[in-house]
Amino acid sequence: MPPRTAPPEREIGSGQRVRYSLRRSARSIQRANSSRPARQKTITMKPVHSLLLFSVTLPLLGQCTNSTPANPLPLVCTTAPLPFYYVVGQNQILTASILVPTEGALYSVTTSSSYPLLATLLSTNSGATLSVSTNASGLNAGVYTGQITLAATNSFITFKQIMIPVVLTVNVFAQPNVKAIVNAADATGTLLGAPNTWMTLYGTNLAPPEHARSWQTSDFINNQMPTNLDGVSVSFGGASGYISYISPTQINVLTPPSGTALDEMQLTISLGAYSVTNCGSNPWPAVAVGGGCLSGISFDLESPAFFTFDGQHVAAEHADGSLIGPASLIPGQTAPAKPGEAIVLYGNGFGTTSIPIIPGSVSQSGALPSMPIVEIGGLGAAVQFAGSISPGLYQINVVVPASAIDGDNILSAIYDKMNTQPGVFLSVQH
Repeated sequence: MPPRTAPPEREIGSGQRVRYSLRRSARSIQRANSSRPARQKTITMKPVHSLLLFSVTLPLLGQCTNSTPANPLPLVCTTAPLPFYYVVGQNQILTASILVPTEGALYSVTTSSSYPLLATLLSTNSGATLSVSTNASGLNAGVYTGQITLAATNSFITFKQIMIPVVLTVNVFAQPNVKAIVNAADATGTLLGAPNTWMTLYGTNLAPPEHARSWQTSDFINNQMPTNLDGVSVSFGGASGYISYISPTQINVLTPPSGTALDEMQLTISLGAYSVTNCGSNPWPAVAVGGGCLSGISFDLESPAFFTFDGQHVAAEHADGSLIGPASLIPGQTAPAKPGEAIVLYGNGFGTTSIPIIPGSVSQSGALPSMPIVEIGGLGAAVQFAGSISPGLYQINVVVPASAIDGDNILSAIYDKMNTQPGVFLSVQH
């Protein structure tokens, strides 16, 4: 059975514990990217975010209107919103730089907003750069809107007007309190962290109050996974992790790929004006503003674990993509595996692959350098394939032993002398 590139999306885990799917990361990202609307023109934006330097594009929205019914040109178009994020206590001046396709035209610039908003246009032979800045000083938490209008003074150009909505989001962060960081696939919380591994942080004040969301299409810039969601970021030894979910009590993050263990590296969680650093010296948890320490966080080269649907039954599929589990697990969707059947298991934290992992890339694949040893009900299972199929998601193809008994069989694996978590089962039925 070859490695899969696009199995159907399935939720793994219950509640907010694991917000990853069986087509996790790259595959869901690929679908999201492919669904972006086609656009004839784009305005490329490279804002200097108050929290993050990033690059995105502002597509011209589909509802461009003619300036007069009789003349199909010029057009009046509106772009997607230009976002600014501000966290109270940070730099108050927010700036962005936008490349505008002027087609040799001259544009006048006007702004309208309930807060200070400045926009200036610098023209060159190849186009123009629109510099945008706003001062968030004195603003309360909330969402503020504005608009920039570019009006062409020439009559022959395609775009008579380009209107750019501006959305300023102001957040207030309280001091974070990180209570635990665990392998996201491990319900027992006993496994180590590792490179290219989905981890879950638990605590309080990990995001603005009542603010919870997963990553979305707009968070992926140049086919890179986001390292910052609305001011929340996590880094390991100075290398950014990739944030898939934030809430006041939980952060899901993919650790950066690395060829060495991370046990000596610092873990830094940044939330607005606050940061928490693991110095490895204080009792867990010890949290302070700008240089506090967290201890008890251990990392190794691998941290192999099986994703589960419910904390016990492994996230697995039949060859046809249907789910494996007791019939009662997800009625109408799950069915036990059969002895002798080739099935697919999904895991986390199995480490480096034959194809080097590009940090942040939405695509990831490659076989493990060696096969894990897998047992089902204490019986050895033949492993046909083991490797990464998307960021942080590993696929292991095995054959259920012919003599496996009916019912829940204990599932375990050993990889590079490390054991997967206890208490995971595979349902089997003749």
